[in-house]
Amino acid sequence: MGSYAYIMLLVEYISYYNLGVYSSMNREVAINLGDQTKNIYIEQIMNFSVTFSLLLSLPLLLIFIGLDILPEGTLSQDVYNYRFHIFAYIFLNQIKWFFMRYLRLFEKYIVISILELVSNVVMVLGVLFFAEKYLLDAVIYTALFASIVGLFIGFTKVTKVRYAWDIKKLKHLILAGIPMVLYALSEKVFTSVDRFMIAQYLPRSDLGYYQFGNSIALGVMMSIEALTFIFYPKFLNSFHYKTEEGMKEKKDSLIKIIYYMEYFSTLLILVGVLLVPIFIRFIMPNYSNSIIIATILLMGFCFKPITFLTSTFLVANDKQVILLPITFFAVLLLSILNYVLMITLGYGINGVVIATTIVFSIHSLILFIVIFRNFNSLYNLWRITLFVLINVSVLLLGLPTLLLIPLWLLLYIYRTKKIINLVRVNFYK
Repeated sequence: MGSYAYIMLLVEYISYYNLGVYSSMNREVAINLGDQTKNIYIEQIMNFSVTFSLLLSLPLLLIFIGLDILPEGTLSQDVYNYRFHIFAYIFLNQIKWFFMRYLRLFEKYIVISILELVSNVVMVLGVLFFAEKYLLDAVIYTALFASIVGLFIGFTKVTKVRYAWDIKKLKHLILAGIPMVLYALSEKVFTSVDRFMIAQYLPRSDLGYYQFGNSIALGVMMSIEALTFIFYPKFLNSFHYKTEEGMKEKKDSLIKIIYYMEYFSTLLILVGVLLVPIFIRFIMPNYSNSIIIATILLMGFCFKPITFLTSTFLVANDKQVILLPITFFAVLLLSILNYVLMITLGYGINGVVIATTIVFSIHSLILFIVIFRNFNSLYNLWRITLFVLINVSVLLLGLPTLLLIPLWLLLYIYRTKKIINLVRVNFYK
């Protein structure tokens, strides 16, 4: 399975070779949907994007064919043995990514669910029936077959897509898309920095504890991640403005959405912090050391919905370039804080997740300041900031996590009443 994980990691990163044209397509289509005069433009943008992405796979294929000229040992033997399988998976990924964006843009959520479900079921069945006998070959071929089956489902619902080419429009898509795709990779880079620092300075077992804790924390956030994925085009459309008056209105809308998103994300994370220790102790007791890792990471993840909304606001208004220096600063700060907290101050693995939590919060706050252009705007985030600071202190001091319940109620009781009243009013309409 280690070889498969390595191959899938290569597939994931190389699949970004399209220079962000799908990200640009996503933005252009989302902000113009509903405008009947833009229907032809929307169709053209989608056609240009998928054409460019698939044509760009040809030089990639030549690179895979030419791997034989590299000195022996330059790459893993698995890459040489499965290079054409890797290329096929990357090529299929390009089609799948287009389908997923197309279906999401046109609100075909049931089709997305069916596509993912069928692909995953085929993958699981293939591994169960063939992995023991055929090992890595079984997993690789099953993954390819699962992708093909999923794409057949997508083909039935994707219409009006054909070959098209326009250098000028493609240039715009690429220039706008590169910052988006680099930003999309930032979270993976954050995790890679953490892993690298742990591998360099701590026992190898700590890397396993970190990976497990990170996976658990991401699992807790899955519902919010799913919602942000599904409704991303709607956020792009709702945040887009054309005038100064429109900008003020959209910023007010952003504040309101953050108001509710903060409430539900902190509530979800509170539940996660209370239940994760129970889950790990009873289900995976050998990974008890991952409890503190998962719970502190969850505190940092409190800021992920805010980061998502603020970055989406910038992308919606063609200001995605601003994301790059902020992200580079965050990666640099993460590297420095990792070393200082882990080695200089001697916090070890706990220092890594504390550093990650600090950087997630600072990253989010900087984006907030960039949009609202003043520090006073941070007042809107005082509750979540205080919630995270106190929670991390409670976790590090080993105090009972039940103390976090009255803390959350104290901070969000007024908001809870307001949301209950809002639901009641809408229910009885």
